Amino acid sequence: PAGSYKLYIQPNTAGYPDQWWGGLTYASATMIGVSATTTQDITLVSTFTLSGTVRASDGTPLAGTQVHVYDATSGAYIEPATMGAGGTGTYTIDLPAGSYKLYIQPNTAGYPDQWSGGPDYGSATAITVSTATTQDITLTP
Repeated sequence: PAGSYKLYIQPNTAGYPDQWWGGLTYASATMIGVSATTTQDITLVSTFTLSGTVRASDGTPLAGTQVHVYDATSGAYIEPATMGAGGTGTYTIDLPAGSYKLYIQPNTAGYPDQWSGGPDYGSATAITVSTATTQDITLTP
């Protein structure tokens, strides 16, 4: 029916993840108005892999850690990264080119939840993703 809608596209094509049209999240997606004869061209955004290993201050990989990704420009929450199996402490996520900040929940005694590179969102280190990017994280106890 006529109204305003946001589009979620599932292209099923390598290099193009499921995505909101015009934004990284539902909140930032572009709203379109639909009437009896509406046409909307869609250009998909390709992605790159951000991955790495979360480690304790002594270099030991931390199992059970969650890595959450935020857009460094808008502060919008993107989604959590997929964590590696076992005790490897590895994470991976596909993202469009851009700048991101990571929030880590280590689930390990002695290591509080923390932003990568700073004590809060404002001072966290922004990571630029424009190719396959590796960002290892060493946590502060």
